[in-house]
Amino acid sequence: MVVIWLIFLARNSNLTVNELLEMAIDVARGMSYLEEKSIVHRDLACRNLLIDGKRKIKVNDFGMSRENQYQSSDTAIPVRWASPEMICQMKVTSKSDSYSFGVVLWEIFSFAKQPYYGLSNNQVAEIVCDKHKIEKLEKPDNCPEILYKLMTRCWSFESTDRPTFKEILKELTTIKGTHKEKEPVVYANFHYGDYANVN
Repeated sequence: MVVIWLIFLARNSNLTVNELLEMAIDVARGMSYLEEKSIVHRDLACRNLLIDGKRKIKVNDFGMSRENQYQSSDTAIPVRWASPEMICQMKVTSKSDSYSFGVVLWEIFSFAKQPYYGLSNNQVAEIVCDKHKIEKLEKPDNCPEILYKLMTRCWSFESTDRPTFKEILKELTTIKGTHKEKEPVVYANFHYGDYANVN
């Protein structure tokens, strides 16, 4: 059976860091494939990921996907996952997806809490477009420091400073191979309602 990953996260609050990393690797692998095919997803977020009975994650919802270099006039963009160039210039490339992937990593390790929870879309846009603010979102509890550094690299203001998905996949695999597991990550205070109104 395939279900929306958000629902799975809401019902499984005792996942280990390595289990979460394995799921992140699945997403990076899928996005690396799209990158190789010169396809930009444009709406990468936890809400657009599916998980099957073997806990394999599938990238879903290609309704906004385009070829690698794309100039858009569409103002209905997912601000909380969008890169600076997507918000300010309506321009997207695979490096825009890399930015979104950094937010997806944050969602994974905050257990699907809404990015920038409590802020309006306008406030989020100001943060994203501030080239001097490196840490766009605070480090989630129990998130390894090395993984948070990868997130912040994905959030680089200049798209050329962001890693490719091939690089992301390699780095995640290395982190998983060297991470010493302690205890499952527990998010007892997670509420699915925190994920309401996410556009």
